[in-house]
Amino acid sequence: MDWFFIVWMIFIAILAIRGYAKDYQQRQKLREHGVQVQGTVVRNKFILSRISVFRPVIRFETTQGETIEEIDYSGWAMAFPRFTKGEKVALIYELDNPKNFKLI
Repeated sequence: MDWFFIVWMIFIAILAIRGYAKDYQQRQKLREHGVQVQGTVVRNKFILSRISVFRPVIRFETTQGETIEEIDYSGWAMAFPRFTKGEKVALIYELDNPKNFKLI
């Protein structure tokens, strides 16, 4: 087998593991210090780029009564919508920065 291919695959695997570990740490921090609420998918936004995908736009209310409506950039992006309009989703947001949230 070609050594370049092996080294390249190891490099890709390390990047994937590093990305997963970072996401896991952020989720753990939110689980420990965040606030869990229910949100609603208001629409799916088509993000046009090199690889075009759909991202859900989520609306939720904070414990302080503030309404937040943001695109969910966490999780896997799909070439088709993951959620339907009006679907209820559970999420955790950072108390000091409600725009920092993750679907759970």
